[in-house]
Amino acid sequence: MVRAFSLLTIASVLLSVPAAAGTFAGLTPGVSTKADADGVLGAPVREVVPGTLYDYDAAKFQARRISIRFQPQTQIIQTIDLYLMETHPRAKYVGWFELGNADQVTYDAYGNRVETYASDSISLHFEGPEEDSQVLFFRHYSPGLSSGGQSTRAGGSQENLGGTSPVSASGLQPYLGVFLARHKGQGYRVVDVGNGSPAQQAGIRGGDVILEFEQLSFYRSELDPSLFVRFVATMPDNQPLRMLIQRGNQRIEIFPVLELRDLEAEQEESRRFALDYYNEGAALAEKNKCKQAIPLLEKATQYNPKDVRAMEMLGYCEYRRGHEEEAFQLFQRALKLAPGTPMANYFVAAHYEEMEHSEKAILHYGLYLANDDGDKFRLKYARKHLGQLTGSRSSADWDKTVGVLVAVLQQELADGSFGTDAEQSAALQSALAAAQQRTTGEQQDGVTADRLWEMYEAIREETGADQH
Repeated sequence: MVRAFSLLTIASVLLSVPAAAGTFAGLTPGVSTKADADGVLGAPVREVVPGTLYDYDAAKFQARRISIRFQPQTQIIQTIDLYLMETHPRAKYVGWFELGNADQVTYDAYGNRVETYASDSISLHFEGPEEDSQVLFFRHYSPGLSSGGQSTRAGGSQENLGGTSPVSASGLQPYLGVFLARHKGQGYRVVDVGNGSPAQQAGIRGGDVILEFEQLSFYRSELDPSLFVRFVATMPDNQPLRMLIQRGNQRIEIFPVLELRDLEAEQEESRRFALDYYNEGAALAEKNKCKQAIPLLEKATQYNPKDVRAMEMLGYCEYRRGHEEEAFQLFQRALKLAPGTPMANYFVAAHYEEMEHSEKAILHYGLYLANDDGDKFRLKYARKHLGQLTGSRSSADWDKTVGVLVAVLQQELADGSFGTDAEQSAALQSALAAAQQRTTGEQQDGVTADRLWEMYEAIREETGADQH
């Protein structure tokens, strides 16, 4: 079933009118050209990506945005994206376009849900990851292309809706071989490429910034590198895939060919590299040579994004260099991976205290004292400041301290700041119980580990943390 769509203003939405292949205002993806689009819609109002992606005046159609992507060489339309003035639930679009079941569900560069309806050449792009999220925009695309524009497996991580899994029966997965870092500008910054990897063979270099991969666009800052790994896992191997990179002042198109590899072996090699960089960087940091240590510790976190020790030591070095905001962000990332990380808890507590967020400062001082790093200065400082913040100068005041800690924990759980799996739950319970004992150096009447655990479980049930 194929349809054409014209834009009509009905209750401030665009309504589809069934006809023949996916068409908007007489423009057909896979057939019409940029000259056709300019003739129908007028000159573009914005050049998003030179020669490839343009925004057109949406006001005449009472839409919020019309964005059209063209094939760079032929200038034939690949996709037409239409953003309505208001967002609507999925059910509205199913009714307007008479859609059946989605042929494929993927997740875009930001973790948002994308549903593809191949027989209609339409995809719905949601504002969030859930089916009940509002639809941000819908896309017309050529019947010969996927909703992404080229490969039927291009996109983010995917649900298996009758298709093949991106992991082969042999356990091999598509492999590119880039090591990425969070980037304050747009895209993913490449730190390094693997020797002999598809990335190296295609000419990708350290310092490049990946802006597009197939039809995925990465024009936001501080993107999570782990999402990119998920995208690669859904891509086809053994065929050229389009990638747009920024190198200095130039934007370059390259076409890597992914290989199937044993990713567990590749990840083990990455962890070994990360350990080597960490050991070298930590040795320098302990000698107060943070300027030399930072590049090595950055490498460690890039080769192994879950290396909490490297992240914590990198945060410490950034703090010593006077980069307090960067240090705070690194410590927070470390705590999301391991809530009991001592140095991270200490510096996060001090930061919150300075910002006059006393309850959060109390929580993190408590967690630090529950699992301290043995540093005499930090121990003395944390005990003193926790006492000042809570007024707990005697055993009679301890219940007040526990009450504040639990109240803050409730907010942390509600915000999703800590993980919700059993291991992290147990770690937090243990940390709170130990904090109760070690802040004053002795067990206090009426405050037991069992009581803390009961309070903690009650909070989890109240906030629905187990369902996050």
